[in-house]
Amino acid sequence: MKPEHHVVSELEQRLDVAHHLPSLRRIWIGVAVAALGVTVVWPMSAPTRRGGVSSGAISNHHRLIEAQCEQCHAPAFGSVPDPKCAACHSVGQHAVSSVAGHQELDARCTSCHKEHHGEETLIPSDSPLCTNCHSHIDRIAPGSLQPGISDFEHHPEFAVLAWSGDPPQLKKVRLDDPDVRDRTHLKFSHDGHLSQLAADGKPVLACSSCHQPTTDGNSMQPISYARQCERCHHIEFDGRLEGTFVPHGDAAGVKGFVTAQLAKLHIETLHDGDRSETRDLVAKESLDAEIGLFTPGGACFKCHDVEEVTPASNASRFKVLSLDRQARLMPAAVFRHPTHRLVECESCHAGVRKSTSASDILLPRIARCRECHADSGTPAMVDSPCLECHRYHAAK
Repeated sequence: MKPEHHVVSELEQRLDVAHHLPSLRRIWIGVAVAALGVTVVWPMSAPTRRGGVSSGAISNHHRLIEAQCEQCHAPAFGSVPDPKCAACHSVGQHAVSSVAGHQELDARCTSCHKEHHGEETLIPSDSPLCTNCHSHIDRIAPGSLQPGISDFEHHPEFAVLAWSGDPPQLKKVRLDDPDVRDRTHLKFSHDGHLSQLAADGKPVLACSSCHQPTTDGNSMQPISYARQCERCHHIEFDGRLEGTFVPHGDAAGVKGFVTAQLAKLHIETLHDGDRSETRDLVAKESLDAEIGLFTPGGACFKCHDVEEVTPASNASRFKVLSLDRQARLMPAAVFRHPTHRLVECESCHAGVRKSTSASDILLPRIARCRECHADSGTPAMVDSPCLECHRYHAAK
């Protein structure tokens, strides 16, 4: 027997309050539409109100485009693709090869650089940025010759770009390799310049006499004859030309200068009758002076490796070999000399006073650095995360 249904009269419906209220489902739909309008549609309707949809505080680096979301986010509310970053920022080969060569890492710019968190995460500086990969580099790059590095305590000896092997090859070699050399055709010894007392009016030399930091303090200015050597080492070639010095340069320039000065010396003796005789005299004296400069005992030979060549007409018979040395032995490293200004040079560059060859590499070993530097949080030591000394985005 079917149950009887209560018949609601028209009067009861008019008196029932619930009958006049919207259903709970309609209420939730209305709330959702309103929320969408307030948080998305309205803020996006004008550029000045787009900050209302920001997921957090923007860094100072991107403050000028804070209201231009499309500069980075394309499509709207999508993740930031790498080309958007590269449109404004240049990156080094390390980043390019890491992303292109290891797609399994699914690495993007925003994997490391996270915006909308203020200044803290946009430019990360903690060691895990590097050690997340380098602590197990053999798994990420099978066959890599690089050691696994988990922290500064387990960092291997420093590596430099120098000449090693037989025949010598330019490659990265660790400082504890006994064969490592900064090959150069320069004849120079720190021992000979730092151990001697002043004589004949020459100054007493210190490290700073020749080594001057660059403007940024990260390296030293290149040594040049004009700035560091000429004040003590004038190049004379003829006692009759007192105060006349050969300009520093290649052998061809030296020969031309010497010939011109000797011709000037003999100009007063040039007469019609003996012009050819004087020309021959100048040529002979010029050759004698050239031989004197570029052979043992000569000023040029004293500092440079020189080889004799078969000259073309009126050309020099000698060639000064290129110095063939590296401008920077550690091109990917950062070191700030001004930060270490209270430390004596020789406390880090040990053995400099006993160095007898320009090929000696006098950089400090990692053990010396560990006397002051350690992993972050080590008491009474300078915090030294990876990016304290290494540059990541720098080009090779």
